[in-house]
Amino acid sequence: MSTRVFSGSKTLFAAIILGLACATIHAGVELKLPALFEDNMVLQREQAVPVWGDATPGSSVSVTFRGQTKTTTTGADGHWQLKLDPMKASLEPAEFTVSAKLNDETSTHTSQGALVGEVWICSGQSNMDMVLAGVSNSKDEVGSANLPFI
Repeated sequence: MSTRVFSGSKTLFAAIILGLACATIHAGVELKLPALFEDNMVLQREQAVPVWGDATPGSSVSVTFRGQTKTTTTGADGHWQLKLDPMKASLEPAEFTVSAKLNDETSTHTSQGALVGEVWICSGQSNMDMVLAGVSNSKDEVGSANLPFI
């Protein structure tokens, strides 16, 4: 009877190992991007634009945006980074696509509505939350402004 239990344990152990191996083989290629590469993003104009993320080690990663495609390969740690060529500002939304490929498996992330323009990172105190209506002469400033894209 103890032989059956031992034999059953071996079978169960082998089934678990086989299941884990199959899960690893069929897991596909992983692709992870920082949250900043999402719909309606703005990429900095007239400067090389860094794009980075993580994917399954050894994957070929391609970034396609506004007629250019750049490709790199992930390192052993899964990290990758590349730079898009500088672009002029554009008000036409475009698709931003990142694909990772390993063997016959591909994972793709597509962001819609991406623009190229000015990107400012601001920080401050309460004045960063002030609305234009609360500024002195705001009605005159708004009335005389010729800034249709803001």
